[in-house]
Amino acid sequence: MTLYNLERFPKFSHLFHNPIVATFTQEALKVYTELPINHECIHSREQWDNPDQTNPLLEGIKQSQNGYWIIAQNNPDWLNYPLMYFDTPVGGKADELCPTIMEYLKSIKNVRIAGFSLFKKNGCIPPHTDSTGRSNDALACHVCLVGTGELTLQDEIVEQTPGKIYVFDSEIIHSVRNTGDDIRIILYIDFVYSQHVCEPMQATVRTNSKKKSRPDPIWFRWVQSMLQYMRWTQEEKLDSISSPPHSTKSPHSE
Repeated sequence: MTLYNLERFPKFSHLFHNPIVATFTQEALKVYTELPINHECIHSREQWDNPDQTNPLLEGIKQSQNGYWIIAQNNPDWLNYPLMYFDTPVGGKADELCPTIMEYLKSIKNVRIAGFSLFKKNGCIPPHTDSTGRSNDALACHVCLVGTGELTLQDEIVEQTPGKIYVFDSEIIHSVRNTGDDIRIILYIDFVYSQHVCEPMQATVRTNSKKKSRPDPIWFRWVQSMLQYMRWTQEEKLDSISSPPHSTKSPHSE
């Protein structure tokens, strides 16, 4: 499985082509321009994806009034700005700088974590897996707000462009990179799957994605070669029928 059919998640699908996403973008850029980076607050995925409200990382964020970007997983090119933590708004500067996004997130029930993920130019995350997957009754929704990037899910590439929205299982091996000349910001929402899907699991729709090219199987190439040979021999026969007979006289004979 790769991308899920967005129509099965009404809370996210209604954002598609919705003017409110332009407001999300403005608010994300305001957070980017007005708040500094805390170079001391480096977190791991395990530290962040933890429902314990006494989490030291969460305590530090609250004490600072959520007033800075966090360097993610020792990667200086990857920054996070938290917005929601297990159905609880982080608050602080987020309420002041991005009220529209906060109201939207509060309207969604069963959010595990949500926030902004920022890549600097040439920023990337190597192939990895996360715990936001079906085995944990969770999926990830990404809304691209600023810049461009690529999310690679196994053998598929999902292009990230402003306004693009998709849902996927991050337990699948994936990687991400910034393909633009400036920053890339997405709004990520990790949510409880069973509380949002509107129909039984059936099939996925690979929208906004393209497959990586791969060699054709040997049998397919063999069939293609045989068809090419048959076409060539047929053309030779047609040419021999339509062409006049050749003289047997040597061109140099007297």
